[in-house]
This record gives sequence, C-alpha cells and structure tokens, in this order.
Amino acid sequence: MGNRGGRLHRDDRTLARRRWASKRWIVCVCEFKGRHRDVWGKYYTELFFLDEPTALAAGHRPCFECRRPAAKAFLAAFPGNPSGADAMDEALHHERVENRLKRLWRARLGDLPDGVMIARDGRAYAVRLGALWLWSFGGYGAPAKLDPDAVADVLTPPSTVAALKAGYRPLWAEGAFCLAVTPGLVRSLMAGSGRFCRWEETMGRVMLVALAILASSAPTAMASEVTGLWTRDDGAAKIRFSPCGGDAVCGFLAWKKDPKGPGSVGDQVFFGMKPSGANTWAGTAFNPEDGRRYSGKMTLSGDHLVTAGCVLGGLICKSFGWTRAR
Repeated sequence: MGNRGGRLHRDDRTLARRRWASKRWIVCVCEFKGRHRDVWGKYYTELFFLDEPTALAAGHRPCFECRRPAAKAFLAAFPGNPSGADAMDEALHHERVENRLKRLWRARLGDLPDGVMIARDGRAYAVRLGALWLWSFGGYGAPAKLDPDAVADVLTPPSTVAALKAGYRPLWAEGAFCLAVTPGLVRSLMAGSGRFCRWEETMGRVMLVALAILASSAPTAMASEVTGLWTRDDGAAKIRFSPCGGDAVCGFLAWKKDPKGPGSVGDQVFFGMKPSGANTWAGTAFNPEDGRRYSGKMTLSGDHLVTAGCVLGGLICKSFGWTRAR
C-alpha cells in the first residue's frame, strides 16, 4: 500500500484529474500499530500495489514511518548521498514524470538488477533471476528468456535502479511467483539454481511441485466464452469481442450513445486478450480519449464482464462493467 502525499479522489470515491498531491510518493505496509483507515474516505488516497517492485516502478520509495528500516536501507543505497527523504523525493520526481506523464528511459537488460520493471509491447515485466516475468493484476506469469544485449524501456526510475544495484532488496509478491511456476522451472530449482519462495527447504520443494501440478491442470478461460456483443452498464457503448489468432480475442467499438464523443464505431479498443486464468484475460487496452494504450484485463462472471485499463505498473486503473447483449 502507499500514497502520493494527499487526496486524489472525489467524495464519490472516484479519481479526480490530478495524480499526485505532493512529491512524497511512498510505499507503506497494510498493517501498522493497529490503525484502521476509511479507504478513499476523508483523508489521503490509499494506493494498492501487487508488491514493492511494482510500487518502485511507479516512482514510489519506502515510508520512513511504517517501514523505517527499509527506508533507511533505501536512503543508504540511493545515489548521490541524499540528505534525507526530501532530497530523494525531489530527485525521483524529475525521473518519474515528464509533462505530467509516466517517464520511461532505455537501458540494456543485462545492466538491470533484480527488482527493475520494463515495458515491452504494452506490457510490464519484472527482471528477476535472469529472466523476465510478465506482470499482471494477479501475479507474475511464467518466466521468459532475458537477452542481456537487448535494449528495453525501463519503468523503474534511474535512481531507484541504482539503489537496487547498490543492494536494496524490495519485497516481492512471493505467492504470486510461486503460482506462476512450471514443472520445468521446479526441476531447475530443485537442481540447485536457487529458490524464490520463502519456505523451509524440504517443505518448500514439495509445495512448489504441488503448485506446479495445480497450475498445469487449472482451467483457463476460452475465447468462445467472451466472444459476442456486450453493452456497457451505463448504456454509453457496446463492444464486440471476436477471436483474433490462437486463443486471443480482440474487442471493437460496435456502438456509442454519443456520436460526437471520442472514438469511432469500428475502432479496436482491446488487443490480444489472452487467457490468464479461469475466466480472466490479459492484453492491451486502447483509450480513445487520450490515444494511448494501457495494460488490459477482463474478468467474466456469467453474463457480466468487467474490463480494466491501467497505466503500466497497475497503479491507476479504470474499469467498466458490461452485460452480454441478447
């Protein structure tokens, strides 16, 4: 959990236009001294992350109140010997925002330490254990080969990358990694290439094998389940999903209530949505309002579909509900 220095939401608990209230973007813990918060209530806007590498990629750093040891370790590893939190926040703000948009920079994959996140083809990947792990809302996908000579768009700010190189160790969503393992990866781990789940050695290996078996036999979503016409719950638009190669589906704007509004009938708004689990798909979403692409996710429950488009890293998301048209 974290925040960006204040309140970003309206009284109806929807996001306002601004995306930060100050330069103090922090990563917190969800439990601290028994405090209870009214989420998105009267005070600051709570932001929730998959794990710390996700938050670091979004430009945040550890909180000095609830995560003081981590914050002190981050300060010690931060480049330029900053005097304190304010100096780090000032440096990070220049690196994470450009013209009020997320700032990217390029680097060789082989020069990036574990904990860095990159962008590729509209998706986010984490660098870890010499591989690239596809980020999603529910965790990380199976690892892909990392070409050390390839150049990538880096999401994590340069100063944070330097801190990771200097030894700062972020907190990972360990369970999300474990659910992404494959039998081949389990065999590799058992052969001695290292573990990434915080379990006792013997029981950890048994659990990894069990999780790999469950993952390989778990049901996945099928394109036929979501294809067809869907009406947005507010009646503003209709979208049609169709197969678009392999097990992927793509979505096209089929009708809109306001002819003068952004986008045109026939525009493709979802690209390469592939099964990512039972009744879920992940791919890329296009927003006609700003002409940009975002990471996309769909979740199906009976005749109701929820779609979400998020900025890379999954920090700020906008979702809509849809009902299957009869």
